[in-house]
Amino acid sequence: MIRAVEIKGLRGIREGSPTDFTPLVELVGPNVSGKSTIIEGILIGASPTTAEAIVEVIRRHEAGGSGPRWLLWRAGQAGPTEVTATTERMSRKGVLDLQRGRPEEQTLISFTVLHNGTNQVGNGWVQGLKNKYHSHAPSGFVPLEDVPEVHLVEAYPTGFQSRCMNCTRRLCNRAAAKRRLGSFRRFFRVSATSKSLRNMENRSCTSCLLITAYRRRTPAMGFCRCCG
Repeated sequence: MIRAVEIKGLRGIREGSPTDFTPLVELVGPNVSGKSTIIEGILIGASPTTAEAIVEVIRRHEAGGSGPRWLLWRAGQAGPTEVTATTERMSRKGVLDLQRGRPEEQTLISFTVLHNGTNQVGNGWVQGLKNKYHSHAPSGFVPLEDVPEVHLVEAYPTGFQSRCMNCTRRLCNRAAAKRRLGSFRRFFRVSATSKSLRNMENRSCTSCLLITAYRRRTPAMGFCRCCG
């Protein structure tokens, strides 16, 4: 398993090194505190397909207007970005560097992958055009010995994740929704055998259920626009 990640110059993190990871890690903090960047650093540092991991991180932020170069600290003007993922057996470092001297609307980020600090096992590039991802050079499939694959599962549908990842997201959301519904039952003292509650569980989102239960103190057949 991954034990630690060291980040230098990735997005809003100039330098940081969370350590002593366990099988279950929960990141807690206010907005814009770097939680997502840590997860993205783990993805870039430990993924067996580094180029595709970098592309996924870039595309996660395109909707917010962030171009590829903003993946790097101070848009790459402060020097190379380094992300190191450490497992129980080895470490992998990804070094990302902005290639300067190109037109303003073009971004070219080159990267090198090192095992145990010195053994180069891959390299490639990712190109952006007009603040969007454009193309990349695949770096091959080079897994860590004890962490063969790393995936970042989004909490919402995306156009850049595989069908398998979107299925995983739906399963995780369904499990989380059932846990929240259990809390609503206890808080509002709603019978678990209520037919209307079961119908709402199948058809409505948990936000609608919470609003309905709060207003009427009992589930009712009524849905907001998001549930149809």
